[in-house]
Order: sequence, then structure tokens, then C-alpha cells
Amino acid sequence: MALHLFTPVAALPGLGEKAVKDLKALKITSLGDLIWHVPFRYDDYSKRKAIGDLKPGDRVTFEATVSSIEARPSRKNRHLVLIEVVLEDGTGEINVAWFNQQYLLDTLKPGTKWSFAGEVERRVGLSLDNPIYEPIGMNVHTGRIVPVYPLTGSLTMRRLRTAMKRAQAVVPEIGEWLPAEILKSSASRGEPVEVR
Repeated sequence: MALHLFTPVAALPGLGEKAVKDLKALKITSLGDLIWHVPFRYDDYSKRKAIGDLKPGDRVTFEATVSSIEARPSRKNRHLVLIEVVLEDGTGEINVAWFNQQYLLDTLKPGTKWSFAGEVERRVGLSLDNPIYEPIGMNVHTGRIVPVYPLTGSLTMRRLRTAMKRAQAVVPEIGEWLPAEILKSSASRGEPVEVR
């Protein structure tokens, strides 16, 4: 199916009825609406490092192999399940944790390699809480300056960013909207165009 600005968001694979309903609550019904859904901030995960080079406070992306993963009850709240993962990349190891995300036991299998992004902390050694992860080379959620969008209902940032990536196929349809005289004048002086 050819995508265009007026294609309903329901046509995007992987969204599902609930996500389509949540998008409608944000007044997003077409791919054009989705493309113009503006982020309210950006997180910079464009800096890449090896685990052995990480320092507390780093906001980075790194690639690593899952060495081990286990679930256990939280010591502070028995209603929370802590998913603890040890990651390694040949230069070092780092501990990573998520709360109440037991599905990760079936996703982050030992021996699999992923791209991770987040802010490094120091507790007992270096660690990350609730990092973003994705398959290596995907570059939707890690390894770049990542947009953070308004959400509603059960819509997740992961699902919305993935939908945005798929919707970018229609971007060539969006014509240049700056007046030609501004573009021509700026180009003749070799200056970048600033939009205020």
C-alpha cells in the first residue's frame, strides 16, 4: 500500500486498535497529523562509548551483550519486581535494572546483543535504571538525539517513535514551505536558513 499524508494511522503496521484510539485522542488520525506531532523535548543519546569508558553522569549509547538476567522482588516494595541485567562488551560490565517489566526475561536473552541508552549512575559500581534498548543498527530510540513526544492512554514512547519512523516515508510529499526568495537569498550568501 502506498503511503501518503492522508493515509490513516491505522494503516501503519504494529500500532493496533488501542494505539490508534490513543492517537485519535491527541487529534492524530492521518500520517500527516503524525508527522506534525511536535516533540516537547529531545534527549541527546548521540554520544557513543564503550562500557569501560563510561563515567557517572554520562548520557550515552553503548552496544553490549546480555551476560545474565534475573527477576526478583524489590527489597523496598514487595509489589515491585526488579529485573536485573548484567551487560558486557569486552571492555567492562555494567548493571542495568527495570521495574515490573517481566516480559524482558523473554526479550533480553543471555548472549543477545543490543543497543542501550540512558544516564549512567554510580551505586555499587556503574549502573543504569530503565535504559532505552533496541536492536543494533535500528537507530530509532538510541544512538541519536531522540525526540520525546506528548503521550496519552496506553500509548508508549517506543510505539510512537517507531510509528513516526515508518511515517517518514511520506515526507517527500511535503513541499518546501519557506518562500523561495528567503531560500535563494540565504543560499547566495552561503548562510544556513534560520526560522524564528
